[in-house]
Amino acid sequence: MKKTNEKQHDEECSCGHDHHQHSDADRQNEMQQKILEISVMENRLKQLEQSLNIIDQQIMEQQMLQMNIDELKKVKIGQEMLFPLGRNLFVKGKLEDSEVLVNIGNGIIAKKTGEKAKDIVERQKLQLVGIRDEIAKEVEKILTEISLIERSLSM
Repeated sequence: MKKTNEKQHDEECSCGHDHHQHSDADRQNEMQQKILEISVMENRLKQLEQSLNIIDQQIMEQQMLQMNIDELKKVKIGQEMLFPLGRNLFVKGKLEDSEVLVNIGNGIIAKKTGEKAKDIVERQKLQLVGIRDEIAKEVEKILTEISLIERSLSM
């Protein structure tokens, strides 16, 4: 009914406005707004994907730490070995005991058994997995929103 009235108004109107052109401009403006919205969401997706990559890398590092702690159990006290300082840098030394020094926060270092250290690493890994899951949910939500906007643009 409203469209008929608008059409009738457009045909009968002597106000001097081009009503057809005005609605096209509104549609064009709305489309531009939706395209901008998609662009903003795509930028957010890129940021989230970078965060996911960093978190995946940290999770892998935690898994490597757990494997290294298991390997440490196989080393005998007094046995010579290489201790990593960083990427491709090592120092030669002898294992004095089987305890591991762990940074427990605020630069405080505490001695822990291998099992306790592995538990700490596991908790940290689980926290990272939880954060990763939250980011993945946000990615899915944004992808769904983009899909809905793209569908509305194609109508």
